[in-house]
Parts: sequence; structure tokens; C-alpha cells
Amino acid sequence: IAMEVLDNLPHDKLVRKMGPFSTSVENENWCEYTKENKASWFQTMIQQKGKSKEYEEVLKPLCDKLAMRAASYYLTKLNANDSLNKTDTGIAFRDFIRRPLDVMEQMSRNSVYRERKLAERPDPKSNLRKVFVPTGAVQFMDVLHSKFPRHHLIAADFDELPAPDLTLNQLLQTKDKPGSLLGCRNAPLVSGNTQDYPSYLHKPGTADIFFQTDFQAMRNAYIKIYKSNFVSSEKFSRRVDVVSQKAFLTKYAEHHNTRTRNGYNPMLEDYHNTRFFLGSYSETIS
Repeated sequence: IAMEVLDNLPHDKLVRKMGPFSTSVENENWCEYTKENKASWFQTMIQQKGKSKEYEEVLKPLCDKLAMRAASYYLTKLNANDSLNKTDTGIAFRDFIRRPLDVMEQMSRNSVYRERKLAERPDPKSNLRKVFVPTGAVQFMDVLHSKFPRHHLIAADFDELPAPDLTLNQLLQTKDKPGSLLGCRNAPLVSGNTQDYPSYLHKPGTADIFFQTDFQAMRNAYIKIYKSNFVSSEKFSRRVDVVSQKAFLTKYAEHHNTRTRNGYNPMLEDYHNTRFFLGSYSETIS
């Protein structure tokens, strides 16, 4: 059982150096890692800047095996057009009348989606494209499949996070500084007790750094890692489902205990940005 574990697992920041004819901010296909374009990808190393207490980012050719695996799982053509696997969906008036709660949820998600897309928009003057990949999640799945092949997994986490609660001017001021979150796909939310910060290199121990999870990409990675550890003599199969919190609790929870007097149920009607990842196995009868 992993409740809000995925969001705090380590991620690696990868950078792709684009060619002179591929730098358009409208070109979303940059976020695809393949063997053919591997030479254009770099990994970000963090090191202390001289004798100061400040840190700097150093780019080196991508050679870390774990980071390359994470890129091959998460930066695929399937996800290249949108690392969040979401779209800004239009709302029909008839749907608002028939299903007001579902429509309000979609409107909220659309608003969050637009804010993040603006914050993730690459700098048109730069040939660098940046993205975070969940290397910690890949390690987590490696251990599950290799050490506990007959495991059942229930993981719940955020599939969507808002952009930092900062003004555009605050973000632009850190655009060229190490650790800047501006223009970076799948950037974390760096949040203190009372404010958000524009850099993941904020003073260690003073802020929470957490990421949203692309559950569909994780599902594909989970299956691929399972297949790479599969032994033909093992007689069981594996199933993976990704469901909303509302769907999960409606099926499995005693949600009538959380309903208020006016009928409002926070466990079913709030937490629109939470998904459940369900991995299970079943014995194969020969």
C-alpha cells in the first residue's frame, strides 16, 4: 500500500538540446526519447558552487542507465504530445444541467491544465527543452517485480498539480537561475509552510517537493517491467487498473459514513486530482 508515496520519490531532470530547425515552442514532439535521438539528451547533475552554499546545474551526456530506462518508459510517442495525458475539454451546456458535479470537476481540471501548460511553455529563445522523469518510481517497480513477484499494489497519488502560486514576474526572475521550474515539463511543486518557491534548489529541508504522476505512463512502465522479470515457469498473470478516487471509494469504501447532513460527501466529491493505481496478480490454472 503506497498512499502519497509516488509524489515524493526521486526524479531526474533531463534536458534535450534541439537543432536549429526544431526549436519552435509549438513543437511538442521534442519530449520523445528514442535510440535515434539519444545523443541530444543530457542528464542534470547538481553540485556545490565553489565554496559557497549555493548549487548549480551541470549538463552531461545522458548515460545513467536508470534515467535512460525511465525516459524510455515515460517519454514515448504516446505521451510526447502531452506529458499529463490530459486535454482541455470543452463543456456542453446540456452536460452542466445533467451532471453538474462531473462538469464542475472537469472545469476545475481544465483550469489547472491551462495554468501548468503556461508554466511549462519552453523559452522560445533557448534550444534547451527540460523534463523531469520518475526514476524513483522505476526503482520502486523494479523491487516489487523482482523481490515480490506475487504482490498486490494499491497506490494513490496526485495525477495533477497546479502551477506554483507565484506571479509570472516572480517566475521570470528565476528563468536563468539554477533549479528554475519555468519552462520545465512535469516540474514539481516546491511548497513551504506559507508559500511556493520557483526553484527545486531552494534551501534543503525548508520546503516539500512533490510531483504529479502520469498514471497511464506508469501503467505501461509497470507492465514492461513485469514482462522483463517474468519467468515462463511462473503460472500467474497480472492485471493493472487506474481509477479515480471517487470510483475506488464508491466500490470499496463505506462512503455513507462521510456524507454530511446536506448530502455533500467530500471523499467522493473532492480530491478530483487523485487516482488509484491497482496492480494485482491471479494464479493461472493449467
